[in-house]
Amino acid sequence: MNNLLNIFPGGVSSNIASDYIADGVSAIFGLIIIILTIIALWKVFEKAGQPGWKALIPIYNAVIMFRIANWSGWLVILTMIPLVNIVVMVIFNIRLAKAFGRSVLFAIGLILVSPIFMLILAFDKSVFRGPYYGNNLASNPNGNASEGSATSAPAAAPVTPSSAPIDTTATSVGTPESTGGDTNPQA
Repeated sequence: MNNLLNIFPGGVSSNIASDYIADGVSAIFGLIIIILTIIALWKVFEKAGQPGWKALIPIYNAVIMFRIANWSGWLVILTMIPLVNIVVMVIFNIRLAKAFGRSVLFAIGLILVSPIFMLILAFDKSVFRGPYYGNNLASNPNGNASEGSATSAPAAAPVTPSSAPIDTTATSVGTPESTGGDTNPQA
């Protein structure tokens, strides 16, 4: 320890040296938490059908997370308002947990110990069930209807002129054939 103290000019006390060491350990621990959180976000994004690189962009990753939880990305602005942000984040974490078929208790874990529960969400067997904000017919990004969603509906096949059934028995209302009138109104 004496050699460590000699690197500080002016004979610095061991208390300051231990503060520098503690700061270094804290920085390394914080860096590990950040890296694990980025890995977890990347995997959660991929589970929800989003490209993982979106987890690397600050603020944009929050917008995408809100969309995964079936909320408008604009609601991220509410997280910048004191006290409102607490309510928004509680509701967001509940919606996020439900989007992956998890319980409210899991959402409480997301609220209290977010990095750990985000890792659990990323690497467990849960499947993204919630509709991604902006997709039609409450379908997931893979194009399949969401399971267990009250708003899910089977996707209809697109109608093209060649595939549309033609009803030859019905006549249109207001045409000369249906009203018994003259077929040539100009005459």
